[in-house]
Amino acid sequence: MKCSIEKLRQLAFANNIIDIAVIKPERSVELKKILVSRHQNKRLTDFEESIIEKRINPKLIMPEAKSIIVGLMSYHMDKPPDNSKRPQFYGTLARCARGKDYHRIVHIRMKELMESLTHSQSGAEWKIFVDTGPLVDRHLAAKAGLGFFGRNNCFIHPQYGSFIVIGYILTTLEFKENDYVSKTYDKCSECGECQQSCPAKAINTPFQIDNQVCLSHALQQKGIMDKETMLQSGVMMYGCDICQDVCPHNYFARNTPEPLFHYKDEEAWLNLPEILQVSNREFNRRYRSASFGWRGRRIMQRNALKSLGNTGNTMVTDHVKPFLEDQREDIRKAAEWAMDRLSKADE
Repeated sequence: MKCSIEKLRQLAFANNIIDIAVIKPERSVELKKILVSRHQNKRLTDFEESIIEKRINPKLIMPEAKSIIVGLMSYHMDKPPDNSKRPQFYGTLARCARGKDYHRIVHIRMKELMESLTHSQSGAEWKIFVDTGPLVDRHLAAKAGLGFFGRNNCFIHPQYGSFIVIGYILTTLEFKENDYVSKTYDKCSECGECQQSCPAKAINTPFQIDNQVCLSHALQQKGIMDKETMLQSGVMMYGCDICQDVCPHNYFARNTPEPLFHYKDEEAWLNLPEILQVSNREFNRRYRSASFGWRGRRIMQRNALKSLGNTGNTMVTDHVKPFLEDQREDIRKAAEWAMDRLSKADE
């Protein structure tokens, strides 16, 4: 028996999934051209599947798949955090990194959706992917007609903007032929606000991001951070929302209906001295349920050191000095840069 798209939508909305559609698990020749070009221009990130065929052919992931269910969840909250809860020496977190790990939230809701959908479908198989699978989720969402690409390469939903997470499900379930979607549309404005506002000038070509200079990417990368990036990123600790904050499509975006995305005010920032002093065990205990926890203590300590350097407050030097002799080169270099910047704060 084939599934009903109406039933799917009903279950999706009941699980706070803001939009959903079904597409066929077809190989994408068009996407291959884009990925080959990105590979040739060295614009693929270390987090992406390196084998292009796996990124364009769903059948390599699940040969028996008959459908791909693509769903969106919003984490947008228009109420800003209370600054009175901010630590004295703080680093900022992108919205997606505040509160609970978005991967887990979306996976929970999609699992509940599929358990309900397959309750009467004996033998149905499915696999859920949230920002970790080999397929290009934004391409799937665009093909499903759920929204469009912004000039900043973010995926934008017409009502909820770009502060969204995409999840997709490969499944053996089949739907009626008319239920499958294959359409795209482009409604990104010509304002260019995202390009003009990017401090690293990572959007040098519309609809393309240069990951070599994108601050959000740099803050997640291992190794020594270059001086220009340390300066441009200010007190950012994980992620950058600038190109989304200025996007007109987010001005009137609806708030998330999902209560699990609501975060406490104090979860909008990190206490920089605490990050420097915390042990590996304590870091994992404290942040394992956060979306940035997977990057580990070392990267966050490096980011904390450069952030302290960007405070311009010489009171933080005592927090930085112990790391000038650190055996880890990336940590030591960040501390050296921070001390040099702080030494010029009073000039």
